[in-house]
Amino acid sequence: MVAWRVADSLGVLLKQINQLAPGRSKVSDGSIGDAAHQSRESDHNPWVLDPPGPNVVTARDFTHDPKNGADMAVVSEALRRSKDPRIKYCIFNGRIFSSYPVGGVPAWTWRKYTGSNPHKTHMHLSVLPEKRLYDNLNPWQITLSPPREKDVNMAIPEKYHDTLIDLAYAVQHRNSHGSALGFLIDDARKDIITRDELNAAVDEAVKKAVNEAKAWANTKIAAAAAGGVSVAAVIEEIVRRLS
Repeated sequence: MVAWRVADSLGVLLKQINQLAPGRSKVSDGSIGDAAHQSRESDHNPWVLDPPGPNVVTARDFTHDPKNGADMAVVSEALRRSKDPRIKYCIFNGRIFSSYPVGGVPAWTWRKYTGSNPHKTHMHLSVLPEKRLYDNLNPWQITLSPPREKDVNMAIPEKYHDTLIDLAYAVQHRNSHGSALGFLIDDARKDIITRDELNAAVDEAVKKAVNEAKAWANTKIAAAAAGGVSVAAVIEEIVRRLS
């Protein structure tokens, strides 16, 4: 195999993710392609020439490990929103977006990924094969936290934004589509959902949040009756959680 190196911009992203999630798993991390990749066109192959060498690999995989802070649903969505000029395309959890239109789908828009590997265990990022881009050392605009209220653009009452996102992410830990409210949806059965389906899932999540709060409150009220905590403290906590 020819001498190779990974594009410097991808090294920057790797360093950022490692700093944000120092305890993350790296089991599905990767750069240079294996024999299967070498037998087909892939950005994991060192096909980009950079005289006098070595050749450049313009793709890297990042392990999806939400339990340890490396949620690639969040990272991939942050990259899509950033529209960073270095990006060629990104794949995660059966979906792909590109920095250019494909098959009538606009640039920077998620579409179904039809490759043999759905990339559920890792996120794949390819950068464009221009040296000024693939070796650009600017930090990437990423986060490992779920989107906050200001990023939510769905028609949902404002008072529910933080409740839905925080509850779904921290308690239910859903991470289906990486969109602003994607954490609410278990997409084990579907690759793409409609806006109506998303709204229905949000409505259901609101109901679940309220029901969980009621169940929690009933437990605490019972404890209060036994001298555990005051009813005022219970009410204050309910307001804090649902406001």
